[in-house]
Amino acid sequence: MAAYAGQSVLDRVLKLKEKAFTLDRQSKEMTMVFTNVVKLSDPDFVAAGMGAFYDRYMSMVISVITAADGSVDTLLGYGVSSYWSEEGHAEAACTCAETLVASLEDMNQENKSLGLPTVTIRIGVHTGIVSQGNYGSRERLKFSILGDAVNLASSVCGLANSYYKYPILLTEPTKQNISQRFAPTAVEAIQVKGLEEPVMLYGLLGSNTAVNTDAAR
Repeated sequence: MAAYAGQSVLDRVLKLKEKAFTLDRQSKEMTMVFTNVVKLSDPDFVAAGMGAFYDRYMSMVISVITAADGSVDTLLGYGVSSYWSEEGHAEAACTCAETLVASLEDMNQENKSLGLPTVTIRIGVHTGIVSQGNYGSRERLKFSILGDAVNLASSVCGLANSYYKYPILLTEPTKQNISQRFAPTAVEAIQVKGLEEPVMLYGLLGSNTAVNTDAAR
């Protein structure tokens, strides 16, 4: 069951039993990490091998998230949304984001030797208040998180490794809750549809690769 719902959801069901299936929700500050594939080195990769390649990629991403005590919320194509809610959640989420970039570099090296496509990814990180609980109907429920903070994390992910040449982008609330060892680079403030105040973005490399700050915009 954990392979389908996630270990955190399974733990909740075992702890709360029938109460786990109510529509009760709670508001809580969390840090969300959204990641998605920007491109494959070979977009025409033979369809017959795509399933195994997809499983290989997703196994890497999900194993890194769960090893960092994160909860996987949603899988959509190559996209993965996850969150951290315990004390130090911003620090843990950013550490995971950097580990994802480093792990992908290792996987890409292996892929080259196996004749498989290499992958470029983007990651967005945001800290904010979300609503957590069961959503849906009595017939079909999903334990998940919802709210503007979730949408913002997704939007930030869409700007990484595309408009801004950083594999990881994080927002001001996340930056304010992590240690100085990350040394994020200020990018710029952006206006996000639906939000009154501009959102300040910061870039992380997630590896030892150097980047030109001016070229990263």
